Amino acid sequence: MHHYGIRGIAYKWFESYLYNRKQRVVYNNSQSCFKLIKCGVPQGSILGPLLFLLYINDLASVCHSSMPIFFADDTNLFFKGTNIKLMESMINEELNDISLWLKTNKLSLNIAKTHYMVFHSKNKCTTDINIKIDNNLIDRVSHTKFLGIIIDEKLNWKLHINYVSGKVSRCIGMIIKSRKVLNKESLITLYYSFIYPFLIYCNHIWGSTYLSHLNKLEILQKKIVRIISGVQPRCPRAPLFYDLGFLKVHEINKYLILKFMYKYHSSSLPDVFSSYFPYVASIHDYATRQSNCLYIPSVRTNLGKMSIKYRGPILWNELIKSNLTLYYSEPVFSYQVKKMILNNTI
Repeated sequence: MHHYGIRGIAYKWFESYLYNRKQRVVYNNSQSCFKLIKCGVPQGSILGPLLFLLYINDLASVCHSSMPIFFADDTNLFFKGTNIKLMESMINEELNDISLWLKTNKLSLNIAKTHYMVFHSKNKCTTDINIKIDNNLIDRVSHTKFLGIIIDEKLNWKLHINYVSGKVSRCIGMIIKSRKVLNKESLITLYYSFIYPFLIYCNHIWGSTYLSHLNKLEILQKKIVRIISGVQPRCPRAPLFYDLGFLKVHEINKYLILKFMYKYHSSSLPDVFSSYFPYVASIHDYATRQSNCLYIPSVRTNLGKMSIKYRGPILWNELIKSNLTLYYSEPVFSYQVKKMILNNTI
């Protein structure tokens, strides 16, 4: 903490909080003597996560070949390359440095919970490679859970959509039982409280997949709007979505991407996105009608067309052509965009 600039009274406050702590073990009617704690922080404390983040902050300094992403104690390393054997050597070399850093900082890695995944195209199936930490082989997996999202090696999001569908299906039963005692407004509140969060979480990414993959979720949505509206199962659902103000899953994706692009336009995203979507004017000096539009990168695959880097500029440029005022506050902008999506004007 002293190295990061926490000094003076603040440093002494932390020092008094951490220094000279003792602990003992109590089991049944027996208890051990007190022992001085030489490292660590009180378990379950509010300051614990903050102090842990300070403690591992310099782990990124030993990651020279990878792009590290840290979330509390969940650490992920991303490597990219075209030669799989060269990448194998590069990864193992970096893991040796990380292993040394862990030992130096008195931290241990759970090998059983550590695995790797190779992202590859459908036509380029790769063989397993030997990834090791302290001579322990790490297992290869075809999918993994990353911050609540199931990511698969082909990035088709089928597994995550199945996972969300299971969550939504269980919530439908709650709405069916509740409709006997609650009015429509209360059922709408239940939808936004228990179902909508599953549909919007990271939908920017997985919601851009093929419509055929999203069909399972949209069928569940149709069932929900019919239940809330109190109509027959075969009643046309399009007017029901509009009357309730509900967006379909693929429309939620469009809505969230436009909100993301608004934040980019208003420079309220993290610095890593500062030049993520260049304007056409920054690509060339010619005065054209599209100078104020975002540059649309050229892509060769369907996977590339599903990325936010490609879809974001396309949707934003369409919004600009609709003459929507871009200087609304974010809540007003969100309301206007949702209304336009419901009216099929974008």
